[in-house]
Amino acid sequence: QWLISRGSRLRVGRTATAVVFAVAFLTYLSSLAVLNAERGAKGADIESFGDAVWWSLVTMATVGYGDYVPVTTNGRIVAVGLMVVGISLLGLVGASVASAVVTRISGRAQEGQSAVKEDLEALRTEIAALRQALLDAGVTGLTRPSETDSAPPASAAPPASTARPAHPPSPPE
Repeated sequence: QWLISRGSRLRVGRTATAVVFAVAFLTYLSSLAVLNAERGAKGADIESFGDAVWWSLVTMATVGYGDYVPVTTNGRIVAVGLMVVGISLLGLVGASVASAVVTRISGRAQEGQSAVKEDLEALRTEIAALRQALLDAGVTGLTRPSETDSAPPASAAPPASTARPAHPPSPPE
């Protein structure tokens, strides 16, 4: 269990590191590309590297304020590519977080199931001991432990003249 949760933490850490480097690289690359396409173009808003970086980050985050918009064909091609990559990176981050959460929850559920099975076995043992103590004390009307510890076959119906046991049979595992 420890190894699984450790692996999950490593995977999330590596993914986060990769995403940060990818965002930084793509921001720099797309800023240079859009600045090259837009600088000096008629009606262009993106005239400095700072404007280009801001536009790249806003576009990659799919916010799209609209304060800087590419007007050239090459600038718009860069914008479309950056939008696709930005959405993909957001999806990657979301999927990584969801995977880590599911891994942690499933590990806790397995631990809980093991604890319930142990508790159930302890209760069965205690019931058998109490039943035996009652039989040893001479209490009548109880069934022997061997008669009811296993569930009857599904096709076998109890005879009409037989009384029901004092406790329900144990469910099969």
